[in-house]
Amino acid sequence: MIACKPVPVKEWRLFIGGHPSVQYIATASIGYPIDLMNKVRKALNCEGAAFMPIHTPCPKGWGFPANKTIETAKLAVETGMWTMWEYENGAYKVNIEPKKLRPVSQYLETQDRFNHLKAEHKAKIQNLVNQKLATLGIKVAAKAVAG
Repeated sequence: MIACKPVPVKEWRLFIGGHPSVQYIATASIGYPIDLMNKVRKALNCEGAAFMPIHTPCPKGWGFPANKTIETAKLAVETGMWTMWEYENGAYKVNIEPKKLRPVSQYLETQDRFNHLKAEHKAKIQNLVNQKLATLGIKVAAKAVAG
């Protein structure tokens, strides 16, 4: 087995947002259907290219009960694993900012695909999420650490 070189996660929004033909970028989640519908309308009505990644949890592939799909989608936002923002007219705007961020471990532990992670892995993921949130201007509680 070949060991991979650790590299920092690239923030794709910075690359796409700088492209001259992209007029609208938005992240959305099935956990927030009104926000999703509003962003789809904006994307369809913008002059130029639009890009819209949508968080859609997969019960079978991710290993959680199907009746927890919306809850899992909301938990991703509440832990900062998925952020909800828009880029239009050259500016970023966070649309949904959790009042109090929950620890990333709460999201990871609901899915079988993360069962192999140890506490130090969860702490590293929490640190990466905290860094990402800081770049978006989302305040991170000092105690939002993985357990």
